[in-house]
Amino acid sequence: MGHLGAATPGPLSIGIVCGLQSEMHRAARALGPLRDRAIFVASGSSARRAAEQAEDIVASGVAALVSFGIAGALDPALQVGDVVRASRVASETSTFGEANGPLVWGSEAIIGDPAEKAALHRRTGAAIVDLESHGVAAAADRAGLPFFVIRAVSDDARHRLPAYLADAVTPDGRPRLGPVLAGLARSPTTLPALIRLGRNTSKALEALERAGETDLPALLRRFDPD
Repeated sequence: MGHLGAATPGPLSIGIVCGLQSEMHRAARALGPLRDRAIFVASGSSARRAAEQAEDIVASGVAALVSFGIAGALDPALQVGDVVRASRVASETSTFGEANGPLVWGSEAIIGDPAEKAALHRRTGAAIVDLESHGVAAAADRAGLPFFVIRAVSDDARHRLPAYLADAVTPDGRPRLGPVLAGLARSPTTLPALIRLGRNTSKALEALERAGETDLPALLRRFDPD
């Protein structure tokens, strides 16, 4: 499942659902000494697993759920490292959350083609796209809990992602090198895009951790009855 730590069940804990192990570790580092008041999971970039794990977290008695990680930009104004904070998520089948604020689009597959990103932005108005937030939002909705999205942009609306990245993550959110090496062997011209994505991902993760250092403790205080 990708658990990093478990909070003592109670009203002060929050559940943090990530797609990748690297995102989960950034969340724990951001919380620092408060990490024992959160439950962390990594879903391996799957909305279905994110929803299942979020439901398990809800059963532990958390006060809120957080979708925390990196994302692709649909809004061309967003740059790599920009952080989007949202409480509104939509997919092809559902819409959750507040009527105002940035919209996060939940996809079942990586949206890596710039033309597809542009078309999705025109059709939905969504600022960013990721693979987990709609699963988290659905679980929160069923439980009657608030949910929050904290996502840093790792690829902007103009960046093309290699198609083989769709198979580059294990179910518990760890990198799979085999599909990447095989993809490079088939399409060696994608190497510059892959290198750029690596740099951009590192930049996004740094920005995500900095945002988490402020946002995650603030969420804990928000649900502190004192």
